[in-house]
Amino acid sequence: MLLAGWPLFLALATELALWMRIKSFRVAAIALLLILACLTILRNQVYVNEITLWEDTVKQSPHKARVHNNLGYAYMLAHRNEDARREFTAALQFDPLYYKARNNLGKLNNQ
Repeated sequence: MLLAGWPLFLALATELALWMRIKSFRVAAIALLLILACLTILRNQVYVNEITLWEDTVKQSPHKARVHNNLGYAYMLAHRNEDARREFTAALQFDPLYYKARNNLGKLNNQ
């Protein structure tokens, strides 16, 4: 999404450069780049591993079966079986016909 937005950002930067004094524009551009760099660093902390990624996604979308299933699968790979069982069960509560969660719960119970 961010990569696709660069032409719009370029047009906005060009327009601002025409309206602002060059020194003010440089200060604003540097401030914006620092802010965006900080936000990128904060967001990248979520991508440390699959568990932190899906835990964050569950916080943002707590009522989606796919998200709970994927978090459960990440827990299952990390041998956190009780956490995995809880997430697969939550996925099935949101969508009782969700076959992936049902299959993953079956795999977990057969271990």
